Amino acid sequence: DGEYAFHVASDDGSKLLVNGKTVVNNDGVHPKTSKSGSTKLKKGIHKVEVQYFQGGGEDELEIEWEGPTISRQDF
Repeated sequence: DGEYAFHVASDDGSKLLVNGKTVVNNDGVHPKTSKSGSTKLKKGIHKVEVQYFQGGGEDELEIEWEGPTISRQDF
């Protein structure tokens, strides 16, 4: 159990949801931009969903996470 942080960098819009709840909202048409959010999770299995769209130009998507016993790393 504990607080988990998620970091999403994208060019253009993206969202990261955990168990259907938006944790990171990085929506819109923009150059590569990073946003973060966190949520408390209990031990067990959780649904993680990433939504992403590409407008034009470069296409980039990076997702990282960290938790009580997990250092920041690629998801």
